[in-house]
Amino acid sequence: MISFLFPTKLMVLPGGLQVWRSQLRDVSGSTLIFAGPHRSVATAYDLVNMSNTDDAFALLFTSSYDLYCESVLISSDNLRGGFKSIQSPPTAQEVVLKTVNLIPGHKINHEEKEEIRTTIKVQDDLSLPILMESLELKDSSHGSLLKAGMHSNKPKLPNALEKALSYEEEIGCTMDYRCSKCTACRDCKQADKLRAISLKEEAEELFISKSVFIDMKNKITTCVYPFVTPPEEYLMKKWGGKSSNYQMAVSVLNSQRRKGTETRESVVRFHEEMREKGFVTPLSELTEELQEQIKNSTFLHFFVWRSVFKSGSLSTPTRLVVDPTVSSFNDTLAKGRNCLPSMYMNVLNWRGGKFAFTSDVSKMFNSLKLNPDMYRYSLYLFSNSLSLDEPIETWVNLTLMYGLKSAANQCTHALREVAVNLQEKYPRAAEVILKWTYMDDSSQSANSMEELEKTIQEVVELLPYGGFKLKVITRSGLDPCEKASADGKSAPFAGYKWIPKSDILMLGIGELNFNPKRRGIKKPNDFPVETDEDVERLVGTRKLTKRVLIGK
Repeated sequence: MISFLFPTKLMVLPGGLQVWRSQLRDVSGSTLIFAGPHRSVATAYDLVNMSNTDDAFALLFTSSYDLYCESVLISSDNLRGGFKSIQSPPTAQEVVLKTVNLIPGHKINHEEKEEIRTTIKVQDDLSLPILMESLELKDSSHGSLLKAGMHSNKPKLPNALEKALSYEEEIGCTMDYRCSKCTACRDCKQADKLRAISLKEEAEELFISKSVFIDMKNKITTCVYPFVTPPEEYLMKKWGGKSSNYQMAVSVLNSQRRKGTETRESVVRFHEEMREKGFVTPLSELTEELQEQIKNSTFLHFFVWRSVFKSGSLSTPTRLVVDPTVSSFNDTLAKGRNCLPSMYMNVLNWRGGKFAFTSDVSKMFNSLKLNPDMYRYSLYLFSNSLSLDEPIETWVNLTLMYGLKSAANQCTHALREVAVNLQEKYPRAAEVILKWTYMDDSSQSANSMEELEKTIQEVVELLPYGGFKLKVITRSGLDPCEKASADGKSAPFAGYKWIPKSDILMLGIGELNFNPKRRGIKKPNDFPVETDEDVERLVGTRKLTKRVLIGK
């Protein structure tokens, strides 16, 4: 198949710079394209510890990329041999005039049209008028001369060109059926992916998979940050040439120390809990070797953190959440693809059996331990009681933290990798983890309580192999535990309110609150809104605008 929109190569300079002629013009009216090798490619390989050629090819020559290479008639062998060995693909005009022996302006008949189609392997009639336009050929079927800028009676060239351009743009970014063998494959039909995977997402997913290391023998999972760009070079430019963002961290810390007493005490309790569980530690309590390594580093990154109140969380309503967007640290990390299953299918499966359970992985993000080489990127500031008159101390995150762009996919990858490795030993638990786990929330149903308990037991035994453990388990027919319920009767799941003892499911409508969101969190009401009188009181103290009502 020939790509009509693929540019033509004009020259390659000794330094590797390439000059191409595009079939389309840019906003300035130019058709020139400059390309060539770049050191960022080699840097990308180094960031994910690619020590052999196969790993490098796995990043660049994915299945999607190979499809794109085939679409523009470039041999994958030539690509692997280097850019200088690439031969420019012949244009459609060159192929047709050489093979069919036609001249521009010739009025083709039906047989010649079929010969053109066979020669260039045009797969649909939509592409033929574009080719004939470029050749200035007449079609005897309607007798019109197809020239640039003119329209024929039957095919509408602007629409055809627009669809052809759209088709070219989607090559390599969509994974649909390509042959009769593919139609028999049920993997993509049954997959939990809600949309196609782009080349960028597939490449970033490889970075994430390379950043997680699971030791099932010692039951621990470690990780590094999946950098897609060198953090030192990128962040120093963002920070005006500074090698540390310490003053930025001090400024935000002081804003947190000015909050109310109740908020500060809640954050301190949460922070102390993190310390007791080994998630964080003062820099002064690390080994002398690690302290010297961090202090002598030419680059240090301090996480900026804020206190966030999560009304739906009973165990940790106030959390210390890092905000890497302030320091631009998130810009250097891979995000990967959206690997979460369909919430709709999750609920349907959960309601499909007579008995059901839900569970929550305890501190899922903190279950991944950071490699000590990452400590210099994981510093933050804190004080004992968050009072302004206290000295500021440097602390270190020893695990992944909430707020990191890569954290969700790194944890999900680790969780699923453990399930895949132990699938034969724990088939029920593997199904729950691989198909019915949405972030740290798992669910499953069964037609008997005995079958349900077997599944729960397998999940409880499987998770510790990756350093994970369950926080709460809620079963149908029983009241939820204190950690899972605020009222002792209901528990939240997938946006619903579930009463497990009577197995009643209803919409999880929260308290009426007209306050605007700030950083994704609404300020609580001044009083509880539980009865009709409370609603009338709340409405009476609030000016209801059209915007507020539409938002509700």
